[in-house]
Amino acid sequence: MCKVRSGKYFAIVSNSSRCETSVRLLIVDGACLINAKIPHKSKTFEEYVTKDIIPQLQRYSSTYQRTDIIFDVYRDSSLKAETRSNRGKALRRRVTAKSKTLTNWKSFLRDSANKTELFQFIADIVSTTNTKRPLIVTRAENIVTSANFACLDVEELDRCTQEEVDRILAFFYTCGMQ
Repeated sequence: MCKVRSGKYFAIVSNSSRCETSVRLLIVDGACLINAKIPHKSKTFEEYVTKDIIPQLQRYSSTYQRTDIIFDVYRDSSLKAETRSNRGKALRRRVTAKSKTLTNWKSFLRDSANKTELFQFIADIVSTTNTKRPLIVTRAENIVTSANFACLDVEELDRCTQEEVDRILAFFYTCGMQ
């Protein structure tokens, strides 16, 4: 189902691959995207990102003038860390290009370290991918862009130190000021 919060120049999309709208900026909750894109056929993380995630991001890039993918940051010292720990523990799995994806995706995503590595792995691949229009992705506290837009000035966006959904709101606010 498509959930879009939009205005004249922006849209925030959660859990959708079939949203079509005439806005200039698309802001995507990266964690939601990863939860929705389960690696059914992909055997490795590299295959998952290149065959499942990147094509979706390139579709966004073809549709919107700019696409921002905001990944959560998980801090052990935050109040939210206790809530995450109450959800249960999962097996720790290193995310590398040749690491095998797990069959129990939800369990894998239960571990914050797994998600953090996956988010950073995706951002690293995005930074080497060419897109039709600018694709901006958070990588921990930093910002990366698609390879052919590496010269794009993202200094104003590079100041976000919030966790989870708070990051999207901070990004949204910054984008509105530009």
